[in-house]
Amino acid sequence: MKPTLCAMIALSLATLILTEQTSAVPTLGDPGFENPAFPANSWEQQNGVGNANISPSSGAWTFSPTAGITHNLSAFQNAGVPAPEGVQHALIQNVGSVSQTGSGFVAGDVYSLTLSVNQRQPGQFNDLVVTVDGQQVMGGRVNMTAFTDVTTANFVAQSATPTVVISTTNPIGGDRTTFFDDVRINTVVPTGEPILSNPSFEGPSGPQFQFPDYRLIDGWSSDSLSTGTNGAGQPFLNGLPIPDGGRIGFIQRDPGGVRTITQTITGLTPGQSYTLEYWENERGHGGGGTPVARPSATLDGNTLVAEHDTVRGDWRRVRGTFTATGTSATLSLSNNTGAGDNTALFDALSILAPAPVIPDGGFENPVQPPNNWKQANGIGGGDLTGSAWTITNGAGITRNISPFQNGGIPAPEGAQHGLLQATGGFEQTLTGFVPNTAYELSLFTMARQGQNFGNDLEIVLDAGLPTELFLVDIPEVTFNAFTEITSPSFIAFKDSYTLTIRSTLDGGNLTGDRTTFIDDLRFDNLGVIPEPATATLALLGAAAVLGRRRRRA
Repeated sequence: MKPTLCAMIALSLATLILTEQTSAVPTLGDPGFENPAFPANSWEQQNGVGNANISPSSGAWTFSPTAGITHNLSAFQNAGVPAPEGVQHALIQNVGSVSQTGSGFVAGDVYSLTLSVNQRQPGQFNDLVVTVDGQQVMGGRVNMTAFTDVTTANFVAQSATPTVVISTTNPIGGDRTTFFDDVRINTVVPTGEPILSNPSFEGPSGPQFQFPDYRLIDGWSSDSLSTGTNGAGQPFLNGLPIPDGGRIGFIQRDPGGVRTITQTITGLTPGQSYTLEYWENERGHGGGGTPVARPSATLDGNTLVAEHDTVRGDWRRVRGTFTATGTSATLSLSNNTGAGDNTALFDALSILAPAPVIPDGGFENPVQPPNNWKQANGIGGGDLTGSAWTITNGAGITRNISPFQNGGIPAPEGAQHGLLQATGGFEQTLTGFVPNTAYELSLFTMARQGQNFGNDLEIVLDAGLPTELFLVDIPEVTFNAFTEITSPSFIAFKDSYTLTIRSTLDGGNLTGDRTTFIDDLRFDNLGVIPEPATATLALLGAAAVLGRRRRRA
């Protein structure tokens, strides 16, 4: 007998309910360390020290000799701060670990962990490291004066049963104890876009923990105690403005050379190109500009932003372009401490949508001799052979700090920048535009100091063709420091354009020796336009003469 429609619906519902009931749920046993239950006011470490006379490893977690569990208000708690969840929490004295194997994870899915941490008493700060299947997802100093929630970097589960290890290493030495409790699993829901954890270094929330605020950083892992976040009025920020939010991240010098903070970027599309962007600066030890920090960035161990000198001053926007090889990648920000006390500052990270790459948009190639330059008209002691640009007349490339710069203001990106003296230009053909997609062009520009100031500046797509688009047209550049300008948005209607940057002395309206400097040209993808684009729309999108201007903060 064939089943009736009602029977078929009932069977389908039962199957759906069963599937829902049996679907995997990521789990850690006893996340609050409530088992085994200890007597009131007691504690016990795995090595037998304590007064509970119960092995902590008889529960879901495994404890090393100096790790254990304390009941609320035991003598070991010292200050008597109760557990944030239940009546017990874990402890590790000096060096040790607590671990267990989870269940219900889905291999390939993205998760993070949140736990509540505290130090035993002020001055007993220790470092804390959290690993999942051997991958470090958190590291840094626990110097909280109350239990504080911290969240690890995102991680991709490698199996359904990953091993979670919470440990301390006590590199400073002495008697130091870390408390932790309420270990929670967070499932990171895919958004279809790349995900960065805490890109502006805002967490964990709360007041300054201890001078100078070395701390665990939400969403990041550190290989050093000399990392953390600072807000207004704190020593590493040293009076600088904050580009985004209320805090910045820092990496200070630490014995051992390069120091690093890391996290896993998720939500990438293999084969797709992206741009990492962030702001950087340097503490300026004692208020001065030396010794310099040497920040850099890598992705899966590959150089994204090469190590470079940076000195205290305006916040500098840094970018690196990469092509995703998988759905996730490990991002590392580093500071090569070298000799002396230096601190690199970071803020406002973002992953930008794929956009056409301007080869050598920072004019770093060919490398000019130290303190020298070269123009297409033959002036200067350098060389333009092999440049990605076709360079004409008075245009050329100058290195920091050549006599041509006059005012000696360094390039905002790298060690070189472009120059436009009198009449001349740069040109190259770019690919990678997506029709029906909006873009904008950004760059830094300034006038050469001590002369008759700057030249005119024109930046054009497809100059002289029916498809010509003016992106920038400044009759006279007068900025006395590198200033970021952004063109109006425009809509691409084909996949390639010829980019021309030129100066003409404003058609003869400007006289005297005039030079404009340019650097760090890049396109941003503003997204696909809902309705089909046309050439007319594209022309309207670029109709404004000059985009936004903003001095670097």
